[in-house]
Amino acid sequence: MIDHMPFIVGAYAAFFIVLAYTAAAPVLRGRRIRQAVRRYQQRLKTASEQPGKRP
Repeated sequence: MIDHMPFIVGAYAAFFIVLAYTAAAPVLRGRRIRQAVRRYQQRLKTASEQPGKRP
């Protein structure tokens, strides 16, 4: 008879990896978006201090 335990454990491991990625992806993406907004605001601030330049 075949032991199915390795397949069951593998299926649970794959499910956990997908679940963890699904939970972490929006957090990581939001962090990148916030960093991009801060960089853009910094560029606008430095551009407003130098009237001849545009962002």
